[in-house]
Parts: sequence; structure tokens; C-alpha cells
Amino acid sequence: MLPYPRDWVEFQGSPPPRSGKRPYVSVNPRGIIVLNRCAFGMLGEPVAVALLFDFHRFTIGIRPAALIMPNAFPVSQRGNSTYVIQAKSFVDFNYIKPSGTFRFLDPNMENDVLVLDIAHVARTTQTPRLGWRKKKSPPETGSVPS
Repeated sequence: MLPYPRDWVEFQGSPPPRSGKRPYVSVNPRGIIVLNRCAFGMLGEPVAVALLFDFHRFTIGIRPAALIMPNAFPVSQRGNSTYVIQAKSFVDFNYIKPSGTFRFLDPNMENDVLVLDIAHVARTTQTPRLGWRKKKSPPETGSVPS
């Protein structure tokens, strides 16, 4: 018997999704939206998307679009199963300011739009990168000028 009661605190995060079986979508402070193959497939594997924002429900929408449209954001593939949307202008315009990389916990489709609820996110385990640092070169050995 313990002399004091336990003070449990429930972990508020969630486990990462299992491989490609569930959709994974994240956004980072640089405005890069990342989708896994499952989420990209839900959209119909488009070459470009239109980005939507609902101010009242604080949600992002991603809808397939033709690349020739003036508001279309190209989707580029990174690796075998990751797709990237460079959305810095969209994120800045809508005052979305993630302090790190956040993943959306329940991305789902509604009328051909992938809906991402900003109020329902979890921080990824990756720590935010603060920038690349140059490695210091070792001091040169040799004669010292007199």
C-alpha cells in the first residue's frame, strides 16, 4: 500500500497512423502540407489542388483542381508514398501559425473535399528545425604569423 495516492495524468497525444492504411495529413510552420498515399488517393490523385478555408469552423479543405487554374497549388511527390503541397501563401493569408509540425487526427472526405479540422490536431514527434547550422571547421595548424 502506497502512503500517497497516485496522481495520474492521461497522455493527450495519439499514436501515429499505421503505415498507409489511414489517411495522414500534416502541416508545418513553413506552410508545407504533407499527405500520405491514402490521403492522396482519397482526393483522386490530382496533379493540383485548390485550398479552401472555413473561418467559422476553423477547417482547411483540399479539393482537386486543374493545374491551369490560377489558384491551383501543384502536388509534388516526395519519395514513394509522400505528397507535398507548398502552401505558405495560403497558411499566411489565413493566419494559420503552427508552432511545429501538426498532423490532422481525422481527415475525411465531404463532397469531393478533403476536410482538415485545425482544432483536432496532434503534434508530431519530430522536433521543429530551427535552421541549418554550418559545421565549424577545425582550426588550421601551422605557423603562427609574427
